[in-house]
Amino acid sequence: MVPIASVNAPAPGDLRLRARAIYGQRMNKLEQMLDDKELPASLKLGVFDHLQRVGMGAPITKEDVAIALRGTIKAIAEVCDKDTAQKLINRLKPIWGVQ
Repeated sequence: MVPIASVNAPAPGDLRLRARAIYGQRMNKLEQMLDDKELPASLKLGVFDHLQRVGMGAPITKEDVAIALRGTIKAIAEVCDKDTAQKLINRLKPIWGVQ
């Protein structure tokens, strides 16, 4: 039986954004591990291999761009008054390729 997703469950795109944020916060630790003179070479090689795979990962998808645009619109709406937000969004639409 396939489990039914909870109504309150985050959208897959939101989960990806959260996972990327968490990973980004840990990136410094991985870089420090590469510079650690006490760390065995085999562990450094594993860290390096992991960073290489992440760096050479999948290209940005259309969904990734849509998620980023929704986040941008939300941030604009939170920071600006309604009229300013709408003017800014309308000004950005041609840059985003939206009519």
